[in-house]
Amino acid sequence: MRKLLSFFLLTLLLINAPVFAEGDTSGADKKLLHSSVKDYKRAVHKINIKQGVVRVDEVSDANYRLTIWFNGRPTIDKPNVHIENGSLRREGSAGSTYYTFTKDPYRYEFGNPMIGSEANPAIPYLEIRAGDSLIFEESEKPQYQTKKKEITSADRLTSRFKNMLELLLLGLTLGILYWFVGLIVNLLFKVEIRSGRGYLIVIVLGGFVVQQALISVLKSII
Repeated sequence: MRKLLSFFLLTLLLINAPVFAEGDTSGADKKLLHSSVKDYKRAVHKINIKQGVVRVDEVSDANYRLTIWFNGRPTIDKPNVHIENGSLRREGSAGSTYYTFTKDPYRYEFGNPMIGSEANPAIPYLEIRAGDSLIFEESEKPQYQTKKKEITSADRLTSRFKNMLELLLLGLTLGILYWFVGLIVNLLFKVEIRSGRGYLIVIVLGGFVVQQALISVLKSII
């Protein structure tokens, strides 16, 4: 029983472990890019603005590249703007990032603020300046922004209730599987298995799969 409980707790820790990924390093979208900008180490940001698509990639260590496709051009075409050797500036504990690119006489700034207000929301944006004059400014299209919802006490209560149900379902599923697998083994091999690390691992993994299916059904109801 202690072994089963240990595997159960370990599985919960692995399932709920936070995953941090600042940018995509798989290069999955390279086939959608023009050949001149296919090579990069890490995809940092990509936003859709009214005028087109803006993208920031890390080509090599601390070497950032800005590419812009204006007027609805697909990214498979050659970009209208292609500037490398950009600089990165970080601000605040929230992790706001600002990238600056220079190509005389213009200076481009791509900002990804993490803290904002009602008057100045935290929305990724692109600014283009000629000297001290701001000649272009656009933020990410509203339909691509994540809608922020104010969390109420009712939302917190619902979330806790769902978490409790998930734990209950997982425990119930593991118990049923433990009984069912033991019954099948007993019927087939006339052996009663009460312990065994491999046996417990199979039960935990199988329980997780069944639990996720039940949770999906539950979430569609609640």
